[in-house]
Amino acid sequence: MLSKPMLTSKLKAKAADAMIELHASIPEISYYREFPFILELNIRKLFPIDWLAIFAFGQEPKTYNIVTNPSLPFDWNEKYVEIYEYDRIRTDTLNQDVGGTYIYQMCNDTKKEEEVYFLETVKKHTDTTHFLTIHTAKTADFDSGIGMYRAEENHLFSAQEKQILDYLSPILVSFTHTMMLYSEFDLKRVSIDKLAASQKALTMSFNDRLVPVDIPKETERFIRRYFPSADRRSIPDPIDNWISQQIAPKGCLEPNSGPWYFNICLPEMDLHCKAYTVVTDLKQLVLFVMLIPHNRPMDFSILQSEGLTKREVEAVSYLPLGYSNKQIAMAMDIEEVTVKKHLKNTAQKLGAVGKTDTLYKTIQKKELLETLHVC
Repeated sequence: MLSKPMLTSKLKAKAADAMIELHASIPEISYYREFPFILELNIRKLFPIDWLAIFAFGQEPKTYNIVTNPSLPFDWNEKYVEIYEYDRIRTDTLNQDVGGTYIYQMCNDTKKEEEVYFLETVKKHTDTTHFLTIHTAKTADFDSGIGMYRAEENHLFSAQEKQILDYLSPILVSFTHTMMLYSEFDLKRVSIDKLAASQKALTMSFNDRLVPVDIPKETERFIRRYFPSADRRSIPDPIDNWISQQIAPKGCLEPNSGPWYFNICLPEMDLHCKAYTVVTDLKQLVLFVMLIPHNRPMDFSILQSEGLTKREVEAVSYLPLGYSNKQIAMAMDIEEVTVKKHLKNTAQKLGAVGKTDTLYKTIQKKELLETLHVC
């Protein structure tokens, strides 16, 4: 058996330099889609490639996400759907141990129809002929790999280039895990940002030792107005007690915990509090708290004397706030169809037609009953 050619000292030194540069560049990345661009720059210092992709394949359900250099003239994440189930290279790559590399040269005399379709589709969309890949991560939820590609038919990947990739394997495995953390945190952050914006929420965040790390000015102004006794950290006692007693009774955040909910009755409104734990790119736990002010529903309980049920009274009490049926359903923790039923019953009992008329007659009846009660 022939032994594998060893890397020369010069190539090892170049690979080591690339590893150092790659490691040093990670803290400078602000957005996870910058990873392929940074990785591609470093790989090209060791051997030529035309493009590079980082793949994540979901186990159940079977999904994929492909991140490439945004300057490429094609979107491989979009085109890949055409050949996903025929991709033998994916299968062969993921059959390697984590850190294992795989080299594939396009064979012109292949007879398998599925493989011909796969290769022709890749060539059509990406002008790719040769493949060098590495399996970089495997969890219960996903497999991940990195692919390096060449277009020129006569420029095959060599055994030495595969050895260079073997040499880089530990840093590439670590690099992929870091990218996945960036991706996960980025998605969580975007989701929370959208949720906060959609509900006009005020926000606060704390580190894993419950020390405030971010209290926006708008949140501070709200706290000063409605919690004048708040301490120097600007954390109102009810929220401070909620965090210390329910969220982190041991004095620190626990991973894989939450979310938590808490309501505070203020003189002018109800304050709904929600808390989430978020894992940062550095694997640090952050407690993200949302404060959502709600105007207090009008008290229509007196209408129960006119035959309205308690739930019908509760449903109609949100109409003066301008709530939609969906918002009322969320506030009452019931189905939207049930809200419609309550409002329809209320309208029939008051002789009203439509939501606006129901609100008008509800307020009118409430004022009349209160006047009679006073008299």
